[in-house]
Amino acid sequence: MRKLLKFSNPLGWSAIDRQILLATLVMLLPTLMAGYAVVIQLRDPTTLVPAYLAAFVSFCSVYLLLLIGFTAVAVKRRARGSGWHAMEQFVSMSYAVAVLFTTYLFGVHLTLGVLLLFIGISIVCALGNPAIIHRIYWWVVGLIVLIGLVQYFGFLPYSPMLNHSQYDPMGRPTDSLLSFWALVGFIASLIMYLATVSVESWVEREGQYKKMSMLDDLTGLMNRRAFIDLAQQEINRSQRRVAFQKQAPYLGCIMLDLDHFKNINDNFGHDAGDEVLRLCAELITRQVRPYDLVGRFGGEEFSVILPGADHASSVEVASRICEAINNLIVQGRNYQINVTASIGVSCFPVTHQQQLEELLRVADDALYAAKRQGRNQVIFKSFTEDRI
Repeated sequence: MRKLLKFSNPLGWSAIDRQILLATLVMLLPTLMAGYAVVIQLRDPTTLVPAYLAAFVSFCSVYLLLLIGFTAVAVKRRARGSGWHAMEQFVSMSYAVAVLFTTYLFGVHLTLGVLLLFIGISIVCALGNPAIIHRIYWWVVGLIVLIGLVQYFGFLPYSPMLNHSQYDPMGRPTDSLLSFWALVGFIASLIMYLATVSVESWVEREGQYKKMSMLDDLTGLMNRRAFIDLAQQEINRSQRRVAFQKQAPYLGCIMLDLDHFKNINDNFGHDAGDEVLRLCAELITRQVRPYDLVGRFGGEEFSVILPGADHASSVEVASRICEAINNLIVQGRNYQINVTASIGVSCFPVTHQQQLEELLRVADDALYAAKRQGRNQVIFKSFTEDRI
């Protein structure tokens, strides 16, 4: 089906082009309804009330001409590339009015009318501004309820357009009604397919934006905000496990800072510094497990969360990272850079009292201890009971 209906996704179109498509789809409403009325009249001239028929066809014709006029002007405005708010407002609001009016005349406002409104909402959400739906939703719902009430109490005639029902005594629809419903169903399926494809693409795009907002552009690691969010989720998960385990699960944390990184930027340029950061990020990722959290905490500083890693395991991972970075030689056209890192490690058995800020702070203290003691080394700092 997707191959048969292959087209560029409307979400990639300009705003004015989406509004032209929306108006073109809305044109189907007066065309279908007026065509249905004419077919019924031709098949059986006694079915429709002549006065209502003339008014109805006139309304559909004027509405269709207005839509064509807006579309023609919009085509001329395409060169500007921007949307046309007045057109979007008119198309969306007039569609709701036209659906309620035309379906009320035929007595199908609670069946076909609701279906057409639902289709309209789907396509406007896909092609237009969903905020418009919020503005017209409540008064449309209120109007449907009002029409139902006044009809129920006899103040408003039901199906004033028809002299007699479009169903036979056995409850079966006439051929014209059945053909009309089949046509509406076919067109509705195409429109809903268009809406589905557009919304699907929107969801994928939103997922990509969300993923991009979580990643550091240079290294591809999690950025600081995403790292903190996921690390807090890991602590929460570990705290929930405490109730089901006799021994609290451990959580390790590594804070890493590249030594003398400013000198690399000053002596070899920022491109060389960026290459060092990318290669170090790859090395760190290769030294940890797939489910460990690795993030760029800022500048030349990286951080790692190790679920289930105790003191010895956390220090072992940090030592592997330190050795891998120490063995790294970054080659360029006119330079060769040797890189080292200072690493701080902390670890605690998770209980309900631990906070992420405390874990990161203790690891950061250990990192600065490594800096003070000569760099290019791993320092572990433990929690004490009065700090938990």
